[in-house]
Amino acid sequence: MGTMLKTIKAIASYLRGDDYAPPTINHKIKIDLISLAHTLHSAQGHVVRPIVFTPPPAESEGTQAYSSRQSDTAIATNNTPEIPAGPSIDAEPGPFLETPSFIREVIEPYSDLLEKVEALEGIYHIISLLDKEGGCPSISAGGDGVSGTDYASVKDILSRVTLRSHTYRVTRYAIEKAKEAYGDKPGQLPSIVVAALGHDLGMLPSYRIRDEHLSQEHPVISAAIVKDIFGIPQDDNVVGSPKAWLSMAVKMIQEHHQISSTAIVSLLREADGMAREDEIIQETGTYKNPAWKDWFDAKHYLNRYIRMEINAVQEQKWQAFSFDGIVYCLPDLLYEAAKQYASDSQVISMYLFRPLDKTSVLKLILGSLRRIGAIGAELGQTEMQKKYKIVLKMNKIITKALIPIKEEAFGDGDIDELHETKEGLSHAITDVEVA
Repeated sequence: MGTMLKTIKAIASYLRGDDYAPPTINHKIKIDLISLAHTLHSAQGHVVRPIVFTPPPAESEGTQAYSSRQSDTAIATNNTPEIPAGPSIDAEPGPFLETPSFIREVIEPYSDLLEKVEALEGIYHIISLLDKEGGCPSISAGGDGVSGTDYASVKDILSRVTLRSHTYRVTRYAIEKAKEAYGDKPGQLPSIVVAALGHDLGMLPSYRIRDEHLSQEHPVISAAIVKDIFGIPQDDNVVGSPKAWLSMAVKMIQEHHQISSTAIVSLLREADGMAREDEIIQETGTYKNPAWKDWFDAKHYLNRYIRMEINAVQEQKWQAFSFDGIVYCLPDLLYEAAKQYASDSQVISMYLFRPLDKTSVLKLILGSLRRIGAIGAELGQTEMQKKYKIVLKMNKIITKALIPIKEEAFGDGDIDELHETKEGLSHAITDVEVA
């Protein structure tokens, strides 16, 4: 047993690149690959997920990590590679085999194209970093480590997902979405692959602890790392150079947590969100991701999550009040109520974890409310809110952007109860009119 441990130690040291002198072994030791991987990763504190490993067909050669060997099916006759369907994204690869399979399935089919644009070497450099350090959590202690996201509520779940697994999943989704957007000839493929692989490099421990990065959000750090890997000065946008595609990749990384009008930037952001949905579903085993119409019941939503806030005052603030047959709601109330409804229903949606997507969520909510005839007539079909002048006693006027909902939509229970709870501001209202 002692000799076996020495052997494993020597192998682990070799994989890490240590200057380790292996012990002298005078006899053969036989250990299967899966047991070796399990032992190595357990010794390093990694969470090891049991997997079923299916060996490749006998006629194919084993794939070595970081090989740039061209796949036989990679290049079409017109020299433009098609985006491969790839394996099921729902599959959770285990450690040790994760990187080689990712290279074989996702990178190798495009090796010629990526090499032609001088992207392949840098891509393997990124993969090497992820393979070595990517066992760290894919989310920071405070949430996602960047403004504009609200993953803090599920950080305990996402902290169990490694950065390596998350990045590989995002890359698979990004390529899948590229195929949907650009067909079988994605001229943007180098930008998409580099951006997807590099979008969270700033989460790697070796970069987070550097003084120059301590106050920066990880998209900024990630973009800087990618530039460094490809030998591009930090102040150079490489526009017009043979690596002009890299400029777009850097932009995608920098803006992947922002709302963007650029389709290719939005592509990465969507892929990132889809990966997060999968990860939460997979890690919990209880959450689901149904279509909005399959879980959002507008009447239940109004009576269970909105009704209690009507005419209620908390900390001298109100979120909804009733007047002359209409309940006027702050948009934030409808948004936060939808988040709570989803949480109670164990529904996961990327839009509900990113405040910047609030507009998208409100569109879905209003669509559901319009289908049951709940929205006040003064709000047009394409409008999401309207400014109102709220006239109070003593002729004081307040202007607010509100969403009007018919009182009759709150059909469960006595409508008169809504008015009996009036207090504070709502009690002082004498008139409401469109501003």
